[in-house]
Amino acid sequence: MGSHLPPEIIASLNHYQTGRYSDGAAAAFFVYDYFLTLDIEVQVIWETPWSASKTLFILNRYLPLIEFILNYFRDNVGKMAYHCYTLLHIITWLYIVGIFLSEIILTLRVLAIWRMKTSLVVGAVILNVIDFAVVGAVAELSIRPLQFSDIPPLTGCLAIPPNSLLFIGFIVATIYDAIMLVFMIIPFLSAKRRYVKRQRQSQFFEVMYTEGVLFYVYLLALSTTTFLLMYYFVRSINVFHLIAPD
Repeated sequence: MGSHLPPEIIASLNHYQTGRYSDGAAAAFFVYDYFLTLDIEVQVIWETPWSASKTLFILNRYLPLIEFILNYFRDNVGKMAYHCYTLLHIITWLYIVGIFLSEIILTLRVLAIWRMKTSLVVGAVILNVIDFAVVGAVAELSIRPLQFSDIPPLTGCLAIPPNSLLFIGFIVATIYDAIMLVFMIIPFLSAKRRYVKRQRQSQFFEVMYTEGVLFYVYLLALSTTTFLLMYYFVRSINVFHLIAPD
């Protein structure tokens, strides 16, 4: 198969395979992290009464597990074209809901830093609703026109042509992360000046401010990288339609 294909198609197939390996690596890391922190989870979460925060944690913790299982079938089971539309729909909305729940948790941390200021709470609710609506709409517009094909010896769901709008959702997520980072940096700098004047620094400052800012810097960098990679790979794998059977 390989020696008779144009170089651009071979490159696209390599990118497709890299995506599958990335899914496997992410699943392995998830399992590793799960067992690494399971004892803490049992003590801090499972042994406490049910609450809104506990529900958020459980959903945010275990929705990715379902997603990874479905991703395995999407990427590795042969002759999946007939089931791909429904499967991709479920995976996409699990992913969107997971991101939305994570953003709620992260937003609550920022609002706590700002002492739940009313104007910021209202703004955060509006921002999250807009974020969820835009990402959901983009996802639907990306999935609905897709057609899927079996291209032996490849397995899994191959979209013909692949969707090219999902990267817009990552732009929205990146903008959201940037806004949250700004609202973490502002109180961080203010608190930093107070602690410098007192010539001391507490563990509370390290956990709530320093680690919070570093986390959002990491999250913004990750969102930006994901968007750039997705934009690059989507453009690259558009050649799949050249080898799809009629």
